[in-house]
Amino acid sequence: FKDYYKINTEKRLVGLMSPNELLHSEDHFKKEPSVVREPDAHFYGSPNIMMVPMVAHRAQAGFLAGWADEQSGIDDLPKIPWEVDREYKGRYVCFEVNGDSMDDNTPQALLEGDVILCREVMQQHWQNRLHINQWDFVVVHKEKGIVVKRILEHDVESGKLLLHSLNDMYDDYKVSLKDCIAIFNVVDVKRSRRR
Repeated sequence: FKDYYKINTEKRLVGLMSPNELLHSEDHFKKEPSVVREPDAHFYGSPNIMMVPMVAHRAQAGFLAGWADEQSGIDDLPKIPWEVDREYKGRYVCFEVNGDSMDDNTPQALLEGDVILCREVMQQHWQNRLHINQWDFVVVHKEKGIVVKRILEHDVESGKLLLHSLNDMYDDYKVSLKDCIAIFNVVDVKRSRRR
């Protein structure tokens, strides 16, 4: 497939064209190839498919180093297709869940092998209270590594997060935001139906 992208007068990509727009387009619209090399997620093949960098649990150590170094290595991550209902803003990454700390045998559980679509919470927002009642989070921590947790408390004054596992076999613990490399909201989950 080749998509048709709107290109503004400065030759910058401004969005996908619908088939109707394509039929009625003017000279300032131009046909472009569908693959755009970007470090972040981007649309591919259809306005409903986003290509997202994927961090498998085996690649997490390299991801830690790459993220801290402003995107070096992120471009090299494999990208996977993710079906979405619209074009989203922000920086997206997929992670593969490793372990059973978020498995409490409820529909909310995140199981080992699940692939989770995550949107980065930009660092300037860490100073404000995070929306901890709306999301689960991936916290990229200098010592703990990449963990998927629920945040029970966000103490804005001390810069501490209380992280919680859904599985009762794991204890809650606090981390300092100054030791965090990145924080992501978990926005969607893909689960294999394999037994």
